[in-house]
Amino acid sequence: MAILEQHKIGKVSIQLQVTKQNNKKVPFVYIPVTLSFWILTCKPFAIPFQAGMGDTVFAPMYQLLQKRGVHIQFFHQVNNITLHPKRQTEIEFINIVKQVETSEPEYMPLITVKNLPSWPSKPKYNLIDSDQSNLLKEHLVNLESFWSNWPEIYKNHFGKDLPVLQLQRGRDFDTVVYGMSVASLPHTCGELLLASHKLRNAHSHVKTCATQAFQIWTDMSLNELGWNRHSFPFLDGWRGSLDAYASMNQVLEFEDWASYGKDPQNVAYFCSQLNVTNFPPENITNFPQEMSNIVKHNALQKLTYARDIWPNSFENGHYNWTMLTDLDELVGMRRFDSQYWRANIDPSELYVQSPVNSSIHRITTNGTEFTGIYFTGDWIKTGINMGCVEGAVTAGMQTAAAIIQQHDRK
Repeated sequence: MAILEQHKIGKVSIQLQVTKQNNKKVPFVYIPVTLSFWILTCKPFAIPFQAGMGDTVFAPMYQLLQKRGVHIQFFHQVNNITLHPKRQTEIEFINIVKQVETSEPEYMPLITVKNLPSWPSKPKYNLIDSDQSNLLKEHLVNLESFWSNWPEIYKNHFGKDLPVLQLQRGRDFDTVVYGMSVASLPHTCGELLLASHKLRNAHSHVKTCATQAFQIWTDMSLNELGWNRHSFPFLDGWRGSLDAYASMNQVLEFEDWASYGKDPQNVAYFCSQLNVTNFPPENITNFPQEMSNIVKHNALQKLTYARDIWPNSFENGHYNWTMLTDLDELVGMRRFDSQYWRANIDPSELYVQSPVNSSIHRITTNGTEFTGIYFTGDWIKTGINMGCVEGAVTAGMQTAAAIIQQHDRK
């Protein structure tokens, strides 16, 4: 039976749901996302990233795996995991679409920016088959998008479907680590959802949402913009959409603006939930662009409130677009086109939430009816139980421990 307990951290009240297990109270903490973000970013609990998360967190992880001999196949999309026809607790096949042919046996994804190994925003086209890379560039294909039109483009050009690899248990794999988001389950694990009450329950109760974000670079410093406090700004709950704002000026040191003759003095990050009432089927390929247009509109609207935090960003009653750093030196609002915005709408991108009474439905890494498959990510039960990289890493550690434990038993 679950009960609610009220606790305080300083002047902040939080609500704990407590369940009885073996006559002991076991808490599952439900902290609103904004509060947890505040806790994780207040001194002395966290140190700001000095560069992008892809470069400070994921690139080192990739390099460590590579150093340890792990072979990583990029441009392979899992589209179905199926069970043994008679033994419904065993994974039998994994179907994977091979999106492109690489020109080298192993695709090396990282680039170097100011001596820092970094993830590029686009594939390294020179390491992809030339015919395919030309098509990708010509049609501005996003291979990471759930709604990508690449299968249709590929078939129209080459007269055949993208190749599908089928991995079989015992021949190609012994153990599966499923590290995709909970929102990806219906698209990759349909059979497993039908066969497992625990997995189905987790998918139903661990909610996700789309998010939106934009970043702007300005030629004016924070002080010049009118921010007169000593600390760098971090705001949440600021009016309207995109209500979280943080100054990330520390990352400018690792951005190569000098090569383009620019020297921005300020970079601002904005983000929030994105209200999406319906996610269409994957053949509605214009959906990402529609969502991107909405985020751009929201970002432009947000800047009409910029006077709240940057009093000097307005001139003659209007936002001063000339302060935006623009490589193309466009005029007026068009300068925003050189900034960055995105809609995080793909199943793998949806933010994992922690609504009240949801943590009790999360599974442990090996907590389903299936054998030989471990689920991991910030949506499983880790004790953190919220959408964050700390939750994902903790889940990965728990998965590794469970696999080692199972191996030792054998």
